[in-house]
Amino acid sequence: MKTRSAKNKGKRLQNKVAYSLSESFPEFIFKSTTMGESGVDIQVYPRGFGYSFECKNQESLNIWKSLEQAEKNTKQDENTILVFSKNRSPIYAVIKFDKLLKLLDIERKTIKKWWVMKYKENELRGKRVIIEFQDKKLSGIILGIYTRNPLSVRIKLDANQGFDYATSNIKDIEFI
Repeated sequence: MKTRSAKNKGKRLQNKVAYSLSESFPEFIFKSTTMGESGVDIQVYPRGFGYSFECKNQESLNIWKSLEQAEKNTKQDENTILVFSKNRSPIYAVIKFDKLLKLLDIERKTIKKWWVMKYKENELRGKRVIIEFQDKKLSGIILGIYTRNPLSVRIKLDANQGFDYATSNIKDIEFI
């Protein structure tokens, strides 16, 4: 494959990854780095996303060499993600195993909270509660709980209008 074609193939993957990340995390801007520019393949604005992306779109990938390059380009306070694919193949991502365990634990807690709320919806109506979030506490009588998916819940309290919350932001629910 000619150098130009290989670079275009790599750029297509970078663009696809940047677009997918932008769709999933609209509060950040993801920009594909210009080919030939040193550093990470996906630039993230504003800083603080916590992950650095190296993209490889190759038929034959030396994963160890690619990981070494990805880690070299990663800033100290970020986690490395190697994203790779080849022709007519899905896109895969590699992260360190300890980071994977943390992500799975967060997902497990989120889904558990959602299921508890979904199945106890009828029992929770009319109960006085204090709901503790990462940044605030709300209290009142539950008028309704409406679950949309495992990551989002709409809680309507007597004192407030309905509010949407990411279930991962709910730290505790105390019944009083």
